[in-house]
Amino acid sequence: MGHQAYCWRTLCRYVAQSSKPNVNLKLRDFVAGAETTAATVESAILCMILYPEATKKAQAELDTVIGRNHLPVLGDRPELPYVTAFLMVQ
Repeated sequence: MGHQAYCWRTLCRYVAQSSKPNVNLKLRDFVAGAETTAATVESAILCMILYPEATKKAQAELDTVIGRNHLPVLGDRPELPYVTAFLMVQ
């Protein structure tokens, strides 16, 4: 068992056994959010591995619209239809 899996299992056990409702809810929400984020990132990486041509096309759109001088921001989204669709597929 990896270190990360052990930490998650320990945290989940603590949440389940906590007698303090406030702590239980906050930790449960944190764990749920972290698992959702991890699953999203894993899906994105898998999609990029399985569809390298789509990944190259999304990167080309980013390079054309954004360039390499700054990171994209939410306001750039209307100008990035392919990237938006690529991320929504997951």
